Amino acid sequence: GALYNPGGGFTWLEELILIGRWREDGSGHIDWECGPRLAISPDRSTRGLDESTMALMPDGRLLLVMRGSNGGANDPEGKIPGRKWYSISVDGGFTWSAPEPWRYHDGELFYSPASMCIIVRHSNGNYYWIGNICEHNPLANHPRYPLLCGQVDPDSCLLRRETLFTVDTRQPGEPELLQYSNFNIHEDRITHELIVDMPRFMPEGESWTGDTYEYR
Repeated sequence: GALYNPGGGFTWLEELILIGRWREDGSGHIDWECGPRLAISPDRSTRGLDESTMALMPDGRLLLVMRGSNGGANDPEGKIPGRKWYSISVDGGFTWSAPEPWRYHDGELFYSPASMCIIVRHSNGNYYWIGNICEHNPLANHPRYPLLCGQVDPDSCLLRRETLFTVDTRQPGEPELLQYSNFNIHEDRITHELIVDMPRFMPEGESWTGDTYEYR
Protein backbone atom coordinates (compact mmCIF):
# COMPACT_ATOMS: atom_id res chain seq x y z
CA GLY A 1 0.00 0.00 0.00
CA ALA A 2 3.01 2.35 0.05
CA LEU A 3 5.97 2.93 -2.24
CA TYR A 4 9.02 0.90 -1.23
CA ASN A 5 11.73 3.40 -0.28
CA PRO A 6 14.32 1.90 2.08
CA GLY A 7 16.95 4.54 1.33
CA GLY A 8 14.99 7.59 2.42
CA GLY A 9 15.72 9.43 -0.82
CA PHE A 10 13.38 11.08 -3.30
CA THR A 11 12.90 7.73 -5.06
CA TRP A 12 14.08 4.11 -4.84
CA LEU A 13 15.00 2.46 -8.12
CA GLU A 14 16.38 -0.86 -9.34
CA GLU A 15 17.60 -2.00 -12.76
CA LEU A 16 15.85 -4.65 -14.85
CA ILE A 17 17.23 -6.01 -18.11
CA LEU A 18 14.82 -7.06 -20.84
CA ILE A 19 15.90 -9.51 -23.57
CA GLY A 20 13.93 -9.33 -26.81
CA ARG A 21 13.63 -11.82 -29.69
CA TRP A 22 12.11 -11.12 -33.07
CA ARG A 23 9.26 -13.49 -33.86
CA GLU A 24 9.92 -15.88 -36.74
CA ASP A 25 6.46 -15.34 -38.24
CA GLY A 26 7.52 -12.15 -40.01
CA SER A 27 5.08 -10.04 -37.99
CA GLY A 28 7.78 -7.63 -36.87
CA HIS A 29 6.77 -8.24 -33.25
CA ILE A 30 9.17 -8.93 -30.40
CA ASP A 31 8.78 -11.36 -27.49
CA TRP A 32 10.32 -10.04 -24.29
CA GLU A 33 11.89 -11.92 -21.41
CA CYS A 34 12.90 -10.43 -18.05
CA GLY A 35 16.46 -10.73 -16.92
CA PRO A 36 17.38 -10.41 -13.23
CA ARG A 37 16.78 -7.38 -11.05
CA LEU A 38 19.93 -5.46 -10.17
CA ALA A 39 19.83 -3.80 -6.76
CA ILE A 40 22.15 -2.74 -3.95
CA SER A 41 21.53 -2.09 -0.28
CA PRO A 42 20.35 1.41 0.78
CA ASP A 43 23.49 1.90 2.87
CA ARG A 44 25.47 1.93 -0.40
CA SER A 45 23.09 4.10 -2.45
CA THR A 46 20.12 5.89 -0.89
CA ARG A 47 18.17 5.94 -4.19
CA GLY A 48 19.24 2.58 -5.54
CA LEU A 49 20.39 2.23 -9.15
CA ASP A 50 19.07 3.99 -12.26
CA GLU A 51 19.94 5.83 -15.50
CA SER A 52 22.17 3.03 -16.76
CA THR A 53 24.29 2.92 -19.91
CA MET A 54 25.23 -0.35 -21.60
CA ALA A 55 27.95 -1.31 -24.07
CA LEU A 56 28.85 -4.53 -25.89
CA MET A 57 32.56 -5.27 -25.44
CA PRO A 58 34.65 -6.86 -28.24
CA ASP A 59 34.66 -10.25 -26.48
CA GLY A 60 30.85 -10.32 -26.22
CA ARG A 61 30.52 -9.22 -22.60
CA LEU A 62 27.94 -6.59 -21.72
CA LEU A 63 29.03 -3.71 -19.49
CA LEU A 64 26.34 -1.86 -17.54
CA VAL A 65 27.28 1.37 -15.71
CA MET A 66 24.62 2.78 -13.38
CA ARG A 67 23.91 5.90 -11.38
CA GLY A 68 23.96 5.71 -7.59
CA SER A 69 23.26 8.38 -4.98
CA ASN A 70 23.81 9.47 -1.42
CA GLY A 71 21.89 12.10 0.59
CA GLY A 72 18.22 12.09 1.51
CA ALA A 73 16.58 11.56 4.89
CA ASN A 74 18.83 8.64 5.81
CA ASP A 75 22.09 10.37 4.79
CA PRO A 76 21.52 14.15 5.05
CA GLU A 77 25.22 14.97 5.35
CA GLY A 78 26.25 12.82 2.40
CA LYS A 79 28.53 10.46 4.30
CA ILE A 80 27.88 7.59 1.88
CA PRO A 81 30.31 7.81 -1.06
CA GLY A 82 28.71 9.01 -4.29
CA ARG A 83 29.62 6.47 -6.98
CA LYS A 84 28.84 5.04 -10.36
CA TRP A 85 28.18 1.29 -10.20
CA TYR A 86 28.85 -1.41 -12.75
CA SER A 87 27.87 -4.97 -13.55
CA ILE A 88 28.99 -7.38 -16.29
CA SER A 89 27.09 -10.09 -18.16
CA VAL A 90 28.85 -12.88 -20.05
CA ASP A 91 25.67 -14.49 -21.45
CA GLY A 92 23.86 -11.72 -23.29
CA GLY A 93 22.09 -10.21 -20.28
CA PHE A 94 20.53 -13.32 -18.70
CA THR A 95 22.79 -13.16 -15.64
CA TRP A 96 24.84 -10.30 -14.19
CA SER A 97 27.65 -9.89 -11.70
CA ALA A 98 26.85 -8.23 -8.37
CA PRO A 99 27.01 -4.42 -8.81
CA GLU A 100 30.25 -2.88 -7.57
CA PRO A 101 31.60 0.70 -7.55
CA TRP A 102 33.00 1.58 -10.98
CA ARG A 103 36.57 2.76 -10.87
CA TYR A 104 39.68 3.70 -12.79
CA HIS A 105 41.68 1.09 -14.67
CA ASP A 106 44.44 1.37 -12.04
CA GLY A 107 41.96 0.32 -9.34
CA GLU A 108 41.37 3.69 -7.65
CA LEU A 109 37.79 4.72 -6.91
CA PHE A 110 36.38 8.10 -7.92
CA TYR A 111 33.41 10.21 -6.80
CA SER A 112 30.46 10.88 -9.07
CA PRO A 113 27.15 12.62 -8.32
CA ALA A 114 23.69 11.19 -8.92
CA SER A 115 23.69 11.91 -12.65
CA MET A 116 23.39 10.06 -15.93
CA CYS A 117 26.31 8.95 -18.10
CA ILE A 118 26.71 7.44 -21.55
CA ILE A 119 29.13 4.97 -23.15
CA VAL A 120 29.44 5.18 -26.93
CA ARG A 121 31.50 2.97 -29.27
CA HIS A 122 33.36 5.03 -31.87
CA SER A 123 34.15 3.82 -35.39
CA ASN A 124 37.85 3.92 -34.42
CA GLY A 125 37.17 0.97 -32.11
CA ASN A 126 37.42 2.91 -28.85
CA TYR A 127 34.69 3.09 -26.21
CA TYR A 128 34.13 6.55 -24.75
CA TRP A 129 32.43 7.29 -21.41
CA ILE A 130 30.96 10.74 -20.82
CA GLY A 131 29.81 11.77 -17.34
CA ASN A 132 30.49 13.76 -14.17
CA ILE A 133 33.40 13.10 -11.81
CA CYS A 134 33.87 15.10 -8.59
CA GLU A 135 37.06 15.95 -6.73
CA HIS A 136 35.25 15.49 -3.41
CA ASN A 137 32.29 13.42 -2.27
CA PRO A 138 29.10 14.91 -3.79
CA LEU A 139 25.76 15.39 -2.06
CA ALA A 140 23.00 13.68 -4.07
CA ASN A 141 22.82 15.40 -7.51
CA HIS A 142 25.46 18.06 -6.94
CA PRO A 143 27.90 19.08 -8.19
CA ARG A 144 27.09 17.99 -11.74
CA TYR A 145 30.35 19.33 -13.11
CA PRO A 146 32.80 18.98 -14.67
CA LEU A 147 31.59 16.92 -17.63
CA LEU A 148 34.42 14.59 -18.62
CA CYS A 149 35.11 12.20 -21.48
CA GLY A 150 37.48 9.25 -21.37
CA GLN A 151 38.09 5.80 -22.79
CA VAL A 152 36.80 2.56 -21.31
CA ASP A 153 39.37 -0.24 -21.24
CA PRO A 154 37.72 -3.14 -23.11
CA ASP A 155 39.59 -5.81 -21.11
CA SER A 156 38.90 -4.62 -17.57
CA CYS A 157 35.71 -2.66 -18.49
CA LEU A 158 37.04 0.16 -16.29
CA LEU A 159 37.76 3.84 -17.00
CA ARG A 160 41.22 4.79 -18.22
CA ARG A 161 42.16 7.77 -16.08
CA GLU A 162 44.96 9.00 -18.38
CA THR A 163 42.52 9.52 -21.27
CA LEU A 164 40.12 11.85 -19.42
CA PHE A 165 39.59 15.40 -20.62
CA THR A 166 37.07 18.10 -19.69
CA VAL A 167 34.21 18.82 -22.11
CA ASP A 168 32.96 21.75 -20.00
CA THR A 169 32.73 22.86 -16.39
CA ARG A 170 31.52 25.63 -14.10
CA GLN A 171 33.51 28.86 -14.24
CA PRO A 172 34.36 31.09 -11.22
CA GLY A 173 31.39 33.23 -10.22
CA GLU A 174 28.79 30.97 -11.82
CA PRO A 175 26.08 29.35 -9.64
CA GLU A 176 27.09 26.17 -7.84
CA LEU A 177 23.81 24.56 -8.98
CA LEU A 178 24.90 24.83 -12.63
CA GLN A 179 24.54 21.38 -14.21
CA TYR A 180 26.36 19.70 -17.09
CA SER A 181 24.15 16.66 -17.36
CA ASN A 182 21.14 15.16 -19.16
CA PHE A 183 22.94 15.15 -22.50
CA ASN A 184 22.97 12.98 -25.61
CA ILE A 185 25.97 11.92 -27.67
CA HIS A 186 26.53 10.45 -31.12
CA GLU A 187 29.26 10.13 -33.75
CA ASP A 188 29.01 12.29 -36.85
CA ARG A 189 28.93 9.82 -39.75
CA ILE A 190 30.94 12.10 -42.05
CA THR A 191 33.46 13.86 -39.80
CA HIS A 192 33.57 11.11 -37.10
CA GLU A 193 33.48 13.78 -34.42
CA LEU A 194 31.77 12.95 -31.16
CA ILE A 195 28.86 15.36 -30.75
CA VAL A 196 27.37 16.14 -27.34
CA ASP A 197 24.03 17.98 -27.19
CA MET A 198 23.51 19.25 -23.66
CA PRO A 199 21.49 21.85 -21.78
CA ARG A 200 23.58 24.20 -19.69
CA PHE A 201 21.01 23.79 -16.97
CA MET A 202 20.16 26.24 -14.18
CA PRO A 203 22.68 28.97 -15.16
CA GLU A 204 20.80 31.42 -12.91
CA GLY A 205 20.79 29.14 -9.87
CA GLU A 206 17.22 28.07 -9.00
CA SER A 207 15.82 29.08 -12.40
CA TRP A 208 15.18 25.53 -13.77
CA THR A 209 16.00 26.81 -17.25
CA GLY A 210 18.95 26.61 -19.60
CA ASP A 211 19.86 26.77 -23.28
CA THR A 212 21.05 23.66 -25.11
CA TYR A 213 24.54 23.68 -26.58
CA GLU A 214 26.36 21.47 -29.07
CA TYR A 215 29.90 20.35 -28.33
CA ARG A 216 32.11 18.73 -30.98
